[in-house]
Amino acid sequence: MASSPAAPDLASQATTSLEIDSTSLYLVLLRTPPLATYAGGVEGLPATVPQPGKRFDASRASVAAYRSLLLEQQADVRAAAGQVAPLYSYTTALNGFAAELTARQVKELASLPEVLAVERSEKQRLAGWQQSGRDRPAASAPPGMWSGVGGPTKAGRGVIVGVIDSGIWPGNPSFAGIPSGPVALARRYPGFTVSCASAEQWAGTDCNDKVVSARYFVGGFGADNLAAAEYLSPRDGSGHGSHTAAIAAGNAGVWVQINDQDFGKIFGMAPGAGIAVYKACWVAPDPDDDGCTTADTVMAIDQAVSDGVDVLNYSIADADSSATEPQTDAVDLAFLNAAAAGVFISTPAGDDGPGAGTVVHQSPWVTTVAAVGQPGYQGSVTLGNGVRVQGAMVSNRQVGPNRLVDAGDVGSPTASLRRAERCFPGSLDASLVDGAIVVCERGAIARVAKSQAVNRAGGSAMILANRSSGVTNADLHSVPSLHVDRPGAAAIERYLRRSLTPTAVLAPSRDEPAATRTIADFSGRGPVVGEADVLKPDLAASGVSVLAAVSPPSNFGRLWDLYSGTSMSAPAIAGLAAMLAARHPNWSAAAVKSALTTTAKALETGDGPFAQGAGTAAPQRMLDPGLVYDAGLPGWLGYLRGRGVHYGGSQQGRAVSGADLNLPSICVGSLVGSDRVTRTVTNVSGRSE
Repeated sequence: MASSPAAPDLASQATTSLEIDSTSLYLVLLRTPPLATYAGGVEGLPATVPQPGKRFDASRASVAAYRSLLLEQQADVRAAAGQVAPLYSYTTALNGFAAELTARQVKELASLPEVLAVERSEKQRLAGWQQSGRDRPAASAPPGMWSGVGGPTKAGRGVIVGVIDSGIWPGNPSFAGIPSGPVALARRYPGFTVSCASAEQWAGTDCNDKVVSARYFVGGFGADNLAAAEYLSPRDGSGHGSHTAAIAAGNAGVWVQINDQDFGKIFGMAPGAGIAVYKACWVAPDPDDDGCTTADTVMAIDQAVSDGVDVLNYSIADADSSATEPQTDAVDLAFLNAAAAGVFISTPAGDDGPGAGTVVHQSPWVTTVAAVGQPGYQGSVTLGNGVRVQGAMVSNRQVGPNRLVDAGDVGSPTASLRRAERCFPGSLDASLVDGAIVVCERGAIARVAKSQAVNRAGGSAMILANRSSGVTNADLHSVPSLHVDRPGAAAIERYLRRSLTPTAVLAPSRDEPAATRTIADFSGRGPVVGEADVLKPDLAASGVSVLAAVSPPSNFGRLWDLYSGTSMSAPAIAGLAAMLAARHPNWSAAAVKSALTTTAKALETGDGPFAQGAGTAAPQRMLDPGLVYDAGLPGWLGYLRGRGVHYGGSQQGRAVSGADLNLPSICVGSLVGSDRVTRTVTNVSGRSE
């Protein structure tokens, strides 16, 4: 039989057609300066860059006129690619737009001379944070911290800290304030634009003289992609945003009680500052899909600068922590223009440490913060043989002497040995646990989920054992729990193997140990890969077991919790920057960064500058640094030009390396022979000598 002609490959044709016609969300960045850095030059359009010490004022006629020009330019660019509808138009911290584009449109737009870059909107994640595990030092202030500014209620007074994160829980006492309308807030914060519109589980009255404004941005993430428990409003669905906001500028002297246990008073770093909320990070049905899209976060940055914030906290990790390309992505360029307009920006070092080159947020115009850990909530287990092992323990209850069991020996018949050893939910046999202290191996699931499994199986307490190196975390558990390090876990394991009737007593430590501050293992490290010649991180702050506000629905009904991560370190520095901005309102963002770093104290633990930067900030010394290393847009644009990026139009500076920037640090990545590095200092002491 003769064979019939081959049928056309319709699937292949359909796929090819789909690839051509399908769209993805992109950000299109234009070269013309945005409002925040436009210094004039167009006939009839005066400069819109704010004057030193002044907020960006969106109400000025010059701003409206230049914004119209930018929007016309953006429309012309879109027209070159056919039918393109913008999701967002960026005009203040960035000149560009976000839109759904086909591959053909991307190519067409990227070829235009007025277009700097076209980049796909990426999913970012909140900087590594571990629920129920953070540090008292950032939440309970060191003695005398605010003596130089007249007390906690004056720390940061008149300053607005913008928080780009997962929202805020307005009912937490850390955010309590006097109900205030737009008129009253305008008097307290001249030039700041207030917005507090009603939305899901959010009333216009949820703003006050502490939470002065609240907005949300979901277009990039998609409202249809939210979890049922998320809120389409500034209300916090995860707790992360509430936590960072409280660390930066939560109220002073808030009494905390959790599960009938008193934790004392907590304080934000700048209790006198106002908080502006920009929710751009969202909870999805699948936790792996949680996060923040760059389309939304750039819009949040753009809006925050337009509103007139003084400080920005951005506890969000880069989409690609290993990026070695010049800082040309939309987030970095938005930060550049924000910093040039006087906004101090605090970012996390990331939680991919301790390997070299794992630090994120590598741009010189932001302040990148590492996480410091130190003994906080401590406890111990005394084994039946008299051996005592110390670890992290929040509970103030003593347990035992009780029977001690390894979770792998009391597993449910339906659970695998590996799941039982790690105390997965439902993996333990209640008849075998029956009041015992259970040793669970760390890993695979949340630490607090392990203590829940022990509690449901009838256990009296838990020992969480590190089988490999890593920090120990003070967590709020379902049963009294002790987290021990690898050597401690080995000692407990040896005792269990050798004893026929092992017993143990868990007890909190009555005396706090001497503080030994070290950089947390997870904290991202330098050096910056590539030829950036920039030292990162810049500073370090408490980031292990920090106690602060959270959202109750996603935190076991609690108003406060202990979190760990560089997400917690960044807002501590943001709060200190707010204190400095209140004391020295005419200083640039670079001058504030210089004061923080040049007066910082290095940790004496062998953690070098690629781990800790300049060290931990000194709240009193920073107020009078004497000299500062100032910097601004011309140098930063020259740095970009030196890395092959031509941006900023007529404001483009001469090409310079990172080593030649006027930074409070010197970093030369590749040195052959000798090199000359210069710095310019500015006397801010008021003294001639």
